[in-house]
Amino acid sequence: MNYNPRIPIAVFLGPTLESVKASEILTANYFPPVRMGDIYRLLGSGVHTIALIDGIFHGQAAVWQREILEALDNNIEVIGASSMGALRAAELYPFGMVGCGTIFEWYRDGIIDGDDEVALNHGDESNGFRLFSEPLVNIRYNLMQAVEQKHISQEQFEVLIEDMKKTYYGDRSYKALFKSLRIKKWPQKDKNRLIQHIKEKSVDLKKRDAIYALKHCETNISSLNVNITPSLSSTRKNVNKCATPHPSFHPLSVFKRGFLQSEKYLVSAEELLTKTPNYLDLKKSLQPVATKKFFLCLWAQSKQIKCPSHYLDNHRKKWEGEHIKSDFSRWMRSNGLTEREFDEELEKRALLSWIVEQTPDHFGLEFQPYAQFLEALLSLSTSLMALPQDQGKTDSGRRAELLREASETCLLASWAEENGIEAPTQATELFIKEWEENHQIEDRTKWLEKANLDEETYISVLADRFLYRWIIEKGCHYFGFDSWALDIAVIKELQMTGQIANLIEQIESPKL
Repeated sequence: MNYNPRIPIAVFLGPTLESVKASEILTANYFPPVRMGDIYRLLGSGVHTIALIDGIFHGQAAVWQREILEALDNNIEVIGASSMGALRAAELYPFGMVGCGTIFEWYRDGIIDGDDEVALNHGDESNGFRLFSEPLVNIRYNLMQAVEQKHISQEQFEVLIEDMKKTYYGDRSYKALFKSLRIKKWPQKDKNRLIQHIKEKSVDLKKRDAIYALKHCETNISSLNVNITPSLSSTRKNVNKCATPHPSFHPLSVFKRGFLQSEKYLVSAEELLTKTPNYLDLKKSLQPVATKKFFLCLWAQSKQIKCPSHYLDNHRKKWEGEHIKSDFSRWMRSNGLTEREFDEELEKRALLSWIVEQTPDHFGLEFQPYAQFLEALLSLSTSLMALPQDQGKTDSGRRAELLREASETCLLASWAEENGIEAPTQATELFIKEWEENHQIEDRTKWLEKANLDEETYISVLADRFLYRWIIEKGCHYFGFDSWALDIAVIKELQMTGQIANLIEQIESPKL
């Protein structure tokens, strides 16, 4: 999908209006008829207005209502008219989608209701979407005008519309209309009046509505004095407040998301990941982190815990300083993020960071056993710090890492207890046995005496440590969270850390 970010307007257009004529009315990124996933792909591009006119009806999945809702939820104006756009606008105008033109009004008011009213048979983009049939809405409108001008009666109008509704949409035309058995029974003068009216006064209603919608976009942009070059950094709102969570509509919102490559092409997430050779290794390395975050967020949500605004402010400044090395607007487009998504994800990360920093006793949990166990490890030579993976770490670094893991263990153990989740007894006992072997604890009683630790605390904490690791290893699906997807968590991690932009630079640009 080619896209010019300096023109943050997207129009989906096909047989309804010639693209040359449309571009004379509105400067925009023009795309062929919209299909499922196209709006998802645009969400993180910086686009501020999307106009839906034509869309796919058959052969491929039509544009989803949920992707339009997600665009609206991200403060992107979505306008619909003429064809698929009118249909979707009639369904979604209560939620903020803007409908333009007569056809939208007919659908909205229940005058028409079938998708086939706007459907027609046409060629593809290579032949300019050449028309092979006439949409019923055009026939309906011109017959209504014939009634108004007394060229036909209301009864005749209803008979003809009934005939056309029974005709396959791809076979509808004025030629077919005039060959109708109903018309053949009319007096010749009545027939001639209708034929002359259609030849001299017929209106292409779909085209007229499309032009109206494009003019609406142009006028709206001019009246709002919108800068044609988007600058997200200058329009960000409420950055000092905790974001209000929005619902996630569908994983396809992430998989179909477009990332700007070379300032002219939107690479979808699924396309990017298939071209990333080490993606499986990357996915495997991020699985424990992503799973842990998911369960910790569940615990925080169950307790209705929110991050203090001052902590969020500081976390934001630190995060942007570490990860955003270029213009904020361009960084967002390159990583396929909307402003709302960035704020929500950053709030989530700040919340988890703040929770762990507080230690669990801040939230009324019993953390003393974990603290005692930690001090025992830090005071004895046979501690975690003696293991190979801890070589080279400073004392403060080792302490901070152990304290963070102890806090996370306590939080996850609390969540597990509240939800009736227990690790297998035999696996827990085996873990404790292997832990003692790894730390050369041959006599548990002597070691506990030396560590000034009672056996109940010792067993309890080690059991929770295993529970913590077991939950993360099993993952979200094991506990019934089927809507969670590791691929999506990985993509979000790559987006927020700016690694998406780095991956895009490594793949070959498409031939445009």
